[in-house]
Amino acid sequence: MIGRGFLIGVLLLHIALPVSIPMPLQYSTVTERTSSQTIALVRPSVVYILSFLRADVNVPGMEEEFGLPSSLSVITGATGTGFVINPNGYIVTNGHVVWDWENEFNIVYYVLLQYVNDLAQLVEQAYGGTLSQEEMGLILNYALQEYLAGNARVANIQKSFFVQFGAACCAFETPEEAIPANLVASIPAEEKDLAIIKIDRTNVPTVLLGDSDKVLAGDGIFILGYPGVVTEHPYLSEETDLVPTVTSGIISAVRVTEDGSTALQTDAGISWGNSGGPAISEEGEVIGVATFGTIGVSGELLTEWNFLRPSNLVKELAQANGIDNVQGPTDVAFREAMDLFWAKRYSAAISKFEEVLSLYPEHPDAQNYIDKSQEGIARGEGVITLVDILGPVGMTVVLVAVPVIVGVVILTLYFLRRRRPVETIPPSMEFHQ
Repeated sequence: MIGRGFLIGVLLLHIALPVSIPMPLQYSTVTERTSSQTIALVRPSVVYILSFLRADVNVPGMEEEFGLPSSLSVITGATGTGFVINPNGYIVTNGHVVWDWENEFNIVYYVLLQYVNDLAQLVEQAYGGTLSQEEMGLILNYALQEYLAGNARVANIQKSFFVQFGAACCAFETPEEAIPANLVASIPAEEKDLAIIKIDRTNVPTVLLGDSDKVLAGDGIFILGYPGVVTEHPYLSEETDLVPTVTSGIISAVRVTEDGSTALQTDAGISWGNSGGPAISEEGEVIGVATFGTIGVSGELLTEWNFLRPSNLVKELAQANGIDNVQGPTDVAFREAMDLFWAKRYSAAISKFEEVLSLYPEHPDAQNYIDKSQEGIARGEGVITLVDILGPVGMTVVLVAVPVIVGVVILTLYFLRRRRPVETIPPSMEFHQ
């Protein structure tokens, strides 16, 4: 009969010698994360948007009425937030962030407001004087009335957009690190108020869209963005004032707007500049886009009554333009690197973060975590595992070799135990003739 040891040995050999070589071990095995960890994984996909309008303005009678130039070319700007939904650089934001209004007067108003501000600067530069707020109000009112009467002209309107990742720089300016973006699609602010712009990049950090139809009142959310009340705060340093802000709250209610589309009400704080930013679930998926707040009867912003455009509207717009919401190799590498970092496996984390930078050199957070990992190693806090020493391929070899060796040892011991000595006839039993 075949012995049990032999069967065990054959079984181990069968396990150790599969038809194909196993894939290398994956670093990331974490399935549950803290809120701060979830936010850290989403944050690289959140962008700061600079949006500009250029136009030629002519307001007849300005010289006669106020002694100021009638014609000027002006540039006005606005800021907003967006988030990447595809590694090839597709970014979601609000329609109003890209100046998409059904009523063109909303654009004209901003242009004429800039026209008046430019006139005030000319007065200061040319005459050393200043225009009072009352005088500027009178000039703006005159310009608006002339436009509505069909006399003033706002022509050659041009829009341009720029994007920055992570700690952005210089509100209403276009620093060297800003990436030009093109408009792909938009829906006016008076309707669903959504837009998609695109930058010329690949392997861009990306976030996934959740199912907003499953959102319920009471669900917790986080909103990431660049609120203007923070980005232009006079007491914050330039190094930190444009770092993305996170606010939290719950879904207060599911509403329907006048055009029949859904809006999610939340008490999570948003302000101008937050427009277009992602509202993420506790699982890290985008369930809404920060879009509009509520103004009180006295003109004050009511911070606990804000509204999101649901993620399923974003999906519709993306699908209509042939854009898939998927993540890419940068996201996989960054997630694995962060899991290593949180496990204090700093040496392995550094290697993974370097891989992230090789995939996307402009990644906003990878270098920062490399620095933090090196600081952790210097403090003697780093953890080194066998995987870190051997690497995934080395560990695969070990996992393949060990069962083989064990199987061979068992087989060897089995045959040694079963081996019988050669039989000899004792001398006393020999036959003699």
